[in-house]
Amino acid sequence: IHASGDMPSAPPQEHLAGEPRHMGSTWHAGDLPVPVDAPIPEITKFYTFAELQQWMPVPNDVDVTRRQEWLSDSDFEAVFRMTKAEFRQLQPWRQLMKKRDNGLF
Repeated sequence: IHASGDMPSAPPQEHLAGEPRHMGSTWHAGDLPVPVDAPIPEITKFYTFAELQQWMPVPNDVDVTRRQEWLSDSDFEAVFRMTKAEFRQLQPWRQLMKKRDNGLF
């Protein structure tokens, strides 16, 4: 909430799909949880947990709001202690907390 008591405006629509925002913005791509029913991205290459934890540079094919999807199944289960399918069934706020706990936010 701004000092004037107004709520901040929502980010522009083009950034809801995970596009990173410019520096100095109050909104960041990772601020918006991905809906539970959002389509699963087509993954053609997996990255290590360490690579995905880095804030910059992020590989071009990685959606920063869904970094966890680019972990292999075995790495995902080692990090989150659940399968990707189980993770996707969690409420968005719980997914966000798990990503924060594991440094993928």
